[in-house]
Amino acid sequence: MAWQIARRAGNARCARWRCDVLPIPLGPLAPYRTLIVAAALLGAGVVAGLQINAWRYGLQLAELRAAQAQASATAATTALAQQRKLAGNLGQIAADLVAASDKQQRLAAAIARDYDDAAKHNPLPADCRPGPDRLRSLAEAASAANAAAAR
Repeated sequence: MAWQIARRAGNARCARWRCDVLPIPLGPLAPYRTLIVAAALLGAGVVAGLQINAWRYGLQLAELRAAQAQASATAATTALAQQRKLAGNLGQIAADLVAASDKQQRLAAAIARDYDDAAKHNPLPADCRPGPDRLRSLAEAASAANAAAAR
């Protein structure tokens, strides 16, 4: 072997540090030791590069997930604020609806009173009857209303 030859030649540096790269026998691959070492180092470099790239992409993925979570939280907060606002408006709308219903009942009672008062103060003559033209138009209006209600 080369280190044994270097020791015999008196090269103390090679004898101490073993200048041979791979002191183990490789059999028929012995002439390609340098290529094997270079391929192993290249493979280790590729694996290390892939691992570093995976770490980098993992970091980017974590940042994207954090940004997505932040956006989801912001959207949820906005939706909750809008829901609370609408719930407050819904209470106001319900109160307005109750007030309008009360007002409608009061107005209906007032209209009924006014109609009764008008009928008492301005009664129709005793011989007042609707004419045939008026009866026909009333019958047509009633049948049109019934047809509209049937739809």
